[in-house]
Amino acid sequence: MRLGNNNYAKELQIALQSNNDVEIQQAWNNFSDSIVAEIKADYMESVNDKNVLAQRGYRTLTNAEEKFYDIFVQSAKSRDPQQAFIELTNNEKALMPETIIEDVFKGLVEEHAILSKVNFVSASYLTTWILNDANKQTAVWGQVTSQIAQEVMGAFKVVDIKQNKLTAYAQIPLDILNLGKSFIDAYIRRILAESIAVALERAIINGAGKNMPIGLMRECGEDASVVGGEYPAKEAQAITALDPATYGQILGQMAVTEDGHNRKINNVAMIVNNVDYFQKVMPAITKVNANGQYVEALPFPTDIIISNEVPSGKAIVALLDEYFMGVTGAKEGTIEFSDEYKFLEDIRTFKVKMHATGKPADNTCAMVLDITNLK
Repeated sequence: MRLGNNNYAKELQIALQSNNDVEIQQAWNNFSDSIVAEIKADYMESVNDKNVLAQRGYRTLTNAEEKFYDIFVQSAKSRDPQQAFIELTNNEKALMPETIIEDVFKGLVEEHAILSKVNFVSASYLTTWILNDANKQTAVWGQVTSQIAQEVMGAFKVVDIKQNKLTAYAQIPLDILNLGKSFIDAYIRRILAESIAVALERAIINGAGKNMPIGLMRECGEDASVVGGEYPAKEAQAITALDPATYGQILGQMAVTEDGHNRKINNVAMIVNNVDYFQKVMPAITKVNANGQYVEALPFPTDIIISNEVPSGKAIVALLDEYFMGVTGAKEGTIEFSDEYKFLEDIRTFKVKMHATGKPADNTCAMVLDITNLK
């Protein structure tokens, strides 16, 4: 939907990489202000033209969503918002409807290439998934014995989504609360979407595993030397070309699972930051065809994904469908009033809580490359 200036969203991602609190705060304020400005402009236009909202992607709210935003506005306007939100989170009927969460995740997958490729699962307020463990043999020939049954049952594992909490903060000008539920819904969904997208992309690329998912650039095997809950970085393989011999060597390592089973590979993804793509990868894979046209060609079907979370001089070749990322709402209250910040006049801050976990299926479904000297 048409909300938020994309330039401000990019500035926010760059600021988060800097780890500079001042830059992050300023970038967040700019991004939030851009959303508020567009929502107010759309509101003014909608007064004269009711078709504006549908044309610009505003949703028709369900009955449950209408009731939720009624309670939310009432609590947000309260003289004692902190107490009001305590009561709100204890009210089963006041939980953020699952349809809001589902819509946010649907938009995330459609708009962010890396999320559309990974095994991305959102399931409202569920907190556990049962997964097939890709490292195990799940079928055998022979007489059914207790040992075989145990082996098959052992090929499934339960993943706890609640182990990692994902929190975003939203500063909501009080006058936004007066514009109507559709506009509040648009603001919250956009804040949720951008905050979660940045956090998930960073985690999928290089999450350390401590209170966060395990990223593609991390050793995730059973013998990984985990220190303080953090998984070590993978050693990057230096390459100077992307010719068939070099690329085949990389893919050959990925074609064998961590426990030694052959894995069928139909296509892979190469993830690289924007600068390295233009300066290193594009020149290395661009050729002139018989018609005199420039074409990008790799020796094997490869989707190139741009992510500025990948460090300079590095690239990742990965089987993204072998990466599991599960995200769910927080059953104990998705939106809470926060007293961790001093409030400016006519602005209140809320925190939005989700739960998420993710990891590669095994240690060979992603390879980190050093492309510093790529020709």
